[in-house]
Amino acid sequence: MPVPSAAHHIPAARLFLPRALRYPVFIFINSAIVSLFFFIRLLNMNLFAKAARGLALVLSLMVLDSQAETPVDHFLYEGKIDDKPVIMEINKLGYSFYSGRYFFPAEHRSRPIFDVITDSSDDSITGFKLIHDAGEGSEKTEQILTVTEWGSEGFSAEYRDKNGSPIKVVLSEIERAPSDETMSRASPFMQVLDLNEQQIARASPFMQTLYQHLDDYDRLFYQNAEPIKVKTEEIAGITVSWWQDSVTRFSLFQVESGYPPEQRDKLNASLRLAYWETLRMMSFCYVPPGQTLQTKITLLSPHAMSFILSGKYQCNDDKLPKLKMYPYTLYTAMPQGSSPIKPTISEVEDEDEYELRLSDLLWVDKLPVPIKLDDAEYYPNDREFSGEYELKQQLPGWLIAQFTTLYPAKMTKGAPGECDYTATETWSNSGIYGSYSSRNLNMYWSLTPQGILFKPIRPDNSGVCNDEDWSVLPWNVVNSHPGRIQYLMLP
Repeated sequence: MPVPSAAHHIPAARLFLPRALRYPVFIFINSAIVSLFFFIRLLNMNLFAKAARGLALVLSLMVLDSQAETPVDHFLYEGKIDDKPVIMEINKLGYSFYSGRYFFPAEHRSRPIFDVITDSSDDSITGFKLIHDAGEGSEKTEQILTVTEWGSEGFSAEYRDKNGSPIKVVLSEIERAPSDETMSRASPFMQVLDLNEQQIARASPFMQTLYQHLDDYDRLFYQNAEPIKVKTEEIAGITVSWWQDSVTRFSLFQVESGYPPEQRDKLNASLRLAYWETLRMMSFCYVPPGQTLQTKITLLSPHAMSFILSGKYQCNDDKLPKLKMYPYTLYTAMPQGSSPIKPTISEVEDEDEYELRLSDLLWVDKLPVPIKLDDAEYYPNDREFSGEYELKQQLPGWLIAQFTTLYPAKMTKGAPGECDYTATETWSNSGIYGSYSSRNLNMYWSLTPQGILFKPIRPDNSGVCNDEDWSVLPWNVVNSHPGRIQYLMLP
């Protein structure tokens, strides 16, 4: 068969990615990327190949997170590679761009599928490249699956690595809604995907979120990953419990008390989805022993919740572990009459919490503040409608002037290789991988009781410049330069 026999037209749950890569404006470049791969093969240019491979990973993850109108088909397979059980997902975006990911259940690590090769005459898949991820040696290990036959329930392939002999591989498609006859001979993986509503309702809230909002691949990957409650604490009069993944040791919190019940439940639903999305993002990366992604709550108040996820780990073609940082700010009680801001970490309908853009809080450019709340900043013809784009251009220099007045002893140039607090690059952080949302402007900010905290990053991207958190823009300064949403009751 030219393509897999059945596809699941389901929207993938959101992944932690630059928001620009979620938008249709990037879809047209797929064919160019494929052409680039073939050009690189002809030239055998390793440096460019690595760059293209990194871009391919981003595009592969974009397929998982596509919010575009172009349909994404998800094909899920199970089988064995070299006698090791494997789960594989192949995605088709639009007409011709394929990507994928796979994992060996015994290893609990997702790996990307690159360089899907298609027949130009009928768009059929003839092979693809499996690449071992970061942390498995300085050089990537490339493993090739050459498709030998498509069948009605899967495909046969020949497995090779650069040193090994050919090994036959048979992968069977996992049906999302199997028939009674199929279920009689269903694999354990298929049974996990066929849970009924009653079974899902009996699951814990975390597992319900997994079953209801993530892809089938993720349901299989995390089927035995029930988080463990590790502690309870009170912060600013709000009681939170911490829930930890037993493999990565990553923890995120749930609100136990301190908010009205309905508001608390919706906040917790958003936090549970953020928990799973964070784990999915980390599943592609190597986390050094003793390291994990840390969660730091910077503000819990009746009106807002702000926290930062940060840690050092190694993804894609990182030669060494690098700092990754993911800030969240939710406003939990929007002023009456304000336009709702579409949240990026929650798929719960009719929710009352919103993720704030910095331009909602702070504006230092010419008035009026742009009111368009979508991602127009990534469309060159629409940039004049976007607040985030303009703020990104003006804010670093403006912050330097403010902090020079507020904290003159801190605003030093530093020694070579150290943080130069007088340089705009220190505050724009444009080289850091991990700023998943346009709301963050490639800047790392969060709310605190004292004001907005901006995190400066070291020039080599190895970490933050300091752990003192002195770089806070006080609320009286923020309130004298209000953003898009007026009369915010913060903190």
